[in-house]
Amino acid sequence: MTVVRVPRSLWEALRRAHPGTGDDALARACVERGRRALGEDGLRAEFARRTAAALLLRTELLDARGRAREAAARERASYERHLALEREVVPPIRARARELRAAIAGAEADLRARGLDPDAVAPPMPVDALSVDQEPPRYRTPEERRRRAVEFFRRVGGP
Repeated sequence: MTVVRVPRSLWEALRRAHPGTGDDALARACVERGRRALGEDGLRAEFARRTAAALLLRTELLDARGRAREAAARERASYERHLALEREVVPPIRARARELRAAIAGAEADLRARGLDPDAVAPPMPVDALSVDQEPPRYRTPEERRRRAVEFFRRVGGP
């Protein structure tokens, strides 16, 4: 059995042209008419095949463009959510981490003032335990900074 893909818009136009005919009967009639029209003429058959292939490629292109639009919208939403989280969540966490680091440094200074070694009192705090400060990106040149900004806005479709 041969499967023939017909773009939805063309199929709907065909159904409107032949009301009251079921899908199966309409499909059989189309295939039979096509076979009769082609007959023995090889050039006509080749033209029909290539036209159908071009039409299917166009349909696939339109489908792919729709999927690409949806993917771009999802990517933009994820970028916007990430930026919102960076603005809303990270600053309070950074402030709290600074306070905790200052408290730890104060406690260690107090122990040293009493003549005790802070490392001997408790297990040392891992260096990255209170590390939420993110380094801003470092660029070697202003041109690199501009290039990365342009790449970013091309991805998200910004200004």
